Amino acid sequence: MKRLLIFLFCFSAFSLYSQSFWFGPKAGPTLATQQWNNFDQQVLVDWHVAAFIETFADEDADGSLFAQLGYHTRGSAIRVRVNTIGATDILTSGFKFHNLSLLAGAKRFLPERGKGRPYYFVGARLEYTVNTNLDVYEQSQFAGFYPIEFFVRKWNYGITLGGGYKFPINEKIGAFVDLTISPDLSFQYQQPQLGNVASPFGGSTTIGERSIRNVSLEISFGLNFLRKVVYE
Repeated sequence: MKRLLIFLFCFSAFSLYSQSFWFGPKAGPTLATQQWNNFDQQVLVDWHVAAFIETFADEDADGSLFAQLGYHTRGSAIRVRVNTIGATDILTSGFKFHNLSLLAGAKRFLPERGKGRPYYFVGARLEYTVNTNLDVYEQSQFAGFYPIEFFVRKWNYGITLGGGYKFPINEKIGAFVDLTISPDLSFQYQQPQLGNVASPFGGSTTIGERSIRNVSLEISFGLNFLRKVVYE
């Protein structure tokens, strides 16, 4: 599967060689969550940034190919309501996985609306986990209750689906906003059953097997710049 995703990325990049193409940055907020053995955790709010390259499409084109390299925060949160004297506090634990992501796919353009043009796209994604914040939890007395670094899978893959709206600023510069959902097909974290684990609720407990997948919703704001090749 990794070889297939790398091939798709290389194919998209190769298709841009010696042709006119769009390129640029994009960034925005990320709403990240995870499925822990088919149980959805709460949303972690963070960010992402990426650089992309895309085949040139004129006004009559129906679609394009694109490739993207990004830095994304995956993960989830646990919020616990704690009643204290005269007040209620919410304690939040956030599990962050900082991933480099390669994305390659195809984009389909819809008829113009207003001054711009809507579109939708689908792509295959390969990710590598650069680091996490799990070491913070490993230093606590309840280390086994939380995910631990040892069981993190560095390589993961999935798909990305999205749509957006682009509009021109001038002949060679444009702007866009898009919304994507990126479910993983592989597990970010796999852990066997652990026994005799200290519990934050008192005593000890057994932690069942954990198989964790990432699911992220992202809003991106970006600029695209045209590199135009003119043959004489």
